[in-house]
Amino acid sequence: MSTSSGAVPYVLEFTEDPRSFRDAAGAHLALDPVLTTVVSTVTDRAIVADARGVARPGHPRWWVTVRQGERVELTEPEMVERIEAGRVWLWEDDVGDAVHLTAFNPPSYGVARVGPVYTPRERRGRGFASAAVAEISRRLQEDASRVCLFTNQANPTSNKMYQAIGFRPVVDMANLVVTSA
Repeated sequence: MSTSSGAVPYVLEFTEDPRSFRDAAGAHLALDPVLTTVVSTVTDRAIVADARGVARPGHPRWWVTVRQGERVELTEPEMVERIEAGRVWLWEDDVGDAVHLTAFNPPSYGVARVGPVYTPRERRGRGFASAAVAEISRRLQEDASRVCLFTNQANPTSNKMYQAIGFRPVVDMANLVVTSA
């Protein structure tokens, strides 16, 4: 399957089942366990809680896997609800190819977090992320929310873009791995 431009499309596979996500993304997460430790930890805790029969929280739990070249139909009611609520923005070009995705969480205690922010590598450098993050942030601020996002310090391109649209660094965080000697 390819798009009208000949590129193999990226497909977002959403699930509320942490085990399905780990099965799909586990090999990728294992490539850099330091970078992916938060996602891995949250996923593993959810799997253990499900196995123990712990009641799921009242809010949706969802995971997304980005795949290339496969078609996946969205059927999860909670994900559809997020899309219909306007919390997931997918930018398509004139021929219908997906060129960018930005999502955000609803405000909690007056703060809304933007993310994920994703542009396929071949579409980067064209301003899609800047425009989408700036517009979503503007709308959230209009609703009296403070806006935050997490970024990788090792990515100077995204950091420069976020600062150009008004974000400023507030705190540095680190993921640490403790191993036995």
